Amino acid sequence: MPLLVLVIGGSGAGKTLLTRSLKEHYANLHANIIPGTTSRPRRDGEEDDEYRFVSPKYCEHAIEGKDGVWRKQFLYDTWYLTRAHEIEEGFRDSNLAFLILAQEALEKVIPRCHKQGIDTLQLFLKSPNSVDELAHRLRKRCEDPESIQARIRADVEREKECLDSKFPIHVIQSTTPKETLGTSIQLIDQALQHQ
Repeated sequence: MPLLVLVIGGSGAGKTLLTRSLKEHYANLHANIIPGTTSRPRRDGEEDDEYRFVSPKYCEHAIEGKDGVWRKQFLYDTWYLTRAHEIEEGFRDSNLAFLILAQEALEKVIPRCHKQGIDTLQLFLKSPNSVDELAHRLRKRCEDPESIQARIRADVEREKECLDSKFPIHVIQSTTPKETLGTSIQLIDQALQHQ
């Protein structure tokens, strides 16, 4: 059975670094990162394995056409989509794939995966530095202090809702990327052995 590892956490928790490290670690299994679809502009340093960058019109057209959209979210003036064909492509060469997902999308994506015969493992990265990292990233984008505080409050609230999910979530609270990777590998190996 295919296993989709859903990597969740606030801004700056290390989601992108972890998924790239996991892809490298599981290269022998041809593991893939499933990119999300977003209408926001690409930021410096972002690669194509993280997102597919499209126009807002493209997102609206996909949603209107019910074009296999598993999840749609409009957050901070930006569309985020997860589409069925992106999930299918992620498992083309492998039974293991990784998807960075917003906390509030869990309740929609997990049941759809299970309905399609895809097992899921939810990893929530809780970093002691994520609030500071989010504030730092927003300041670099020239956000005003009031907007920064509103985003931080919203992230904290979404984190609480996520951790109250009816689906099992493994919270990884590590201080270093190496610890986070090690714990994640243990959980993924256990899930793969139980399949």
